[in-house]
Amino acid sequence: MIIQNIEYPELLIEAIKNDKLVIFCGAGISMSEPTNLPSFNELSEKIAELTNQEKRNDESDEQYLGRVENLGHDVHSEVCNILSETQTQPNTNHETLIDFFKKDIRIVTTNYDIMLESTLEKKDRKARIYSYPALPYGDKFNGIVHLHGKVNNPTDIVLTDSDFGKSYMYRGNITMFLRDLFESEYTVLFIGYSYNDIVMKYFTRSLPDLSGKKRYIFTSNDQASNYKLLGLTPIIYEKNNYKQIYDSLLRISNLVTRDDNSWSLRINDISEEAPNKINDEFDFEIKEILNNIHYSNQFFAKVKGRDWAEFLFNHGYFDNIFSNNDVNDFGIQRIEWLSREIIVNETELFLRFCYYKDFILSKKLQVEIIKIICNHNTKIRVIEKLINLIDFDNLEFIWIGQLLDVCYSNTPKLDFVASEIYSKSLSFVSNNKSIISADKIDIDFKFEKYVNEHLWEKYKLFDKTGLSTPICTI
Repeated sequence: MIIQNIEYPELLIEAIKNDKLVIFCGAGISMSEPTNLPSFNELSEKIAELTNQEKRNDESDEQYLGRVENLGHDVHSEVCNILSETQTQPNTNHETLIDFFKKDIRIVTTNYDIMLESTLEKKDRKARIYSYPALPYGDKFNGIVHLHGKVNNPTDIVLTDSDFGKSYMYRGNITMFLRDLFESEYTVLFIGYSYNDIVMKYFTRSLPDLSGKKRYIFTSNDQASNYKLLGLTPIIYEKNNYKQIYDSLLRISNLVTRDDNSWSLRINDISEEAPNKINDEFDFEIKEILNNIHYSNQFFAKVKGRDWAEFLFNHGYFDNIFSNNDVNDFGIQRIEWLSREIIVNETELFLRFCYYKDFILSKKLQVEIIKIICNHNTKIRVIEKLINLIDFDNLEFIWIGQLLDVCYSNTPKLDFVASEIYSKSLSFVSNNKSIISADKIDIDFKFEKYVNEHLWEKYKLFDKTGLSTPICTI
């Protein structure tokens, strides 16, 4: 599905719909205004300014911070002080992530700041908060997980190379959480990370496989190939257009996770719209409505006319009823709608549908057509067109009798049809196991003797002049 020019994979949509998505968010979400917090690299630069210890060219950020700590500087407290400035406040990215979850919140963050908690308070929402080293089970949790600790407890934040080594390797409690999460039923979506972020290297060491099937990341097109190598499926957005990400996320959440009342209101709106849209959101809505028996019932009670019939036919929603398959409750709804709206009022359109489907109609659709034919209000010009759609070979005798009555009511126009109907009713098969004599075999007729006699009484009312004599088909 394409939302805000971002293409979302079907598996990700299903995870959102089924409340099986975990959002993993990095420093990028807190760098926008008015929060304006630094990235991990910028944090190390600020520590360099505070301590007058220059970073070496061959040092990664966590290595540099570890070396400065070994020189006697309390880098953990300094970093937490930088991130805890009193004027710091959440931005719309934080609000979008909280609003994204309509029920249970499942967010894992490597950020030390508490902007997500501030957003919860602002929106009067509740969620459990976990922080390293006290992490939940990765395969069964809800709430906000600070994977690397948070500013409230400076000594516990994962900051230096030594911290990363202990938490990911020596103690391994973060790695255990990640493995449980990545091997669980949850789908994971990464937001706010870049390929060069140190945490990406540690994360990928925890991935159980590199298929990327249940792990996605927002990235610009020029970085996409890098993430594939890390076992992540890239979701492409316009480079540096971060608003596009969060607008699309909120839109897709509002679209996919509606409650019954919201769907009911939307169905009312849709029924008043023109259906000839080329729009992924619209197509998704129709699919969701027609896959829910209650929404579908409301939908077919409101939509009318040939435009909707053509849209539904062209999108395959009538395929099952134009087949030899059994028809379920959804199919019955569609047959009843066609009966009300199209078969009589737009007969030529219906015949075109039949032509495109090689005149293969389900038994229930044929029965509905027979009911229309047998309705005394149906005009002869419609009956003449519809009656040829019926497969007389496979009809129950009650419908054969009623069709003969219709033919007799419209004699002589339908006399030739009456002859065909009656002929089909007399079909029989030889029972080779019941040989009566050398020149006689037992025959099984389609209907019982009293039924055949009943049908004959109807058929013999016709003037047989010019009609072919009914014969039994073996």
